[in-house]
Order: sequence, then structure tokens, then C-alpha cells
Amino acid sequence: MEDANIRTAMEAEKEFVKDPLYITAYEQHQKYLRDKYARESFLRKEGEAIGFKKGEAKALKEFISALLASGMTEEDAAGILKKSVEEIRLALK
Repeated sequence: MEDANIRTAMEAEKEFVKDPLYITAYEQHQKYLRDKYARESFLRKEGEAIGFKKGEAKALKEFISALLASGMTEEDAAGILKKSVEEIRLALK
């Protein structure tokens, strides 16, 4: 960058900081950007958690189905997975 460009930017900054309206607008914009980032991060984490739970439930259902298809009873599958028979039935729905 040329010295003239730097000088121009510094002059613009001096004018900017003189006006409280500009400072307030800048601070509000910064707050908006922080809030937007926080909201997006929260939603991303929540989405990952929901996706993980759905994937876990799907894998459990497939595993239980495979156990039952091999001739195992619901009681035996419950014993292996350390779950109740009711939990096994719910997982299959």
C-alpha cells in the first residue's frame, strides 16, 4: 500500500471516531456479527447432536433386527445389549 492510501485511511478513521452515531452503528454491527456467529454455532452443534442420536438409533435398530433375524429372541437380544425387552421393542419401531 502507498503512504497516500494509508494516510487517507487514517484520515477517514479520524472522522469516523468523531461521530458517536458512527461508533454506535459500528458497535451494533459488531454485536450483530457476534450474535449471528453464536447462533450459527449453536444450531450447528444442536444439529450434530440430533443427527448423532438419529444415527445411533438407526444403527441400534439394524443391529437388533440382525440379531432377531439370526433366530435370537427379544429376551436374549435385550440381555446382550443390557436393555429391557420394552427398549428393544421401542428401538424396532
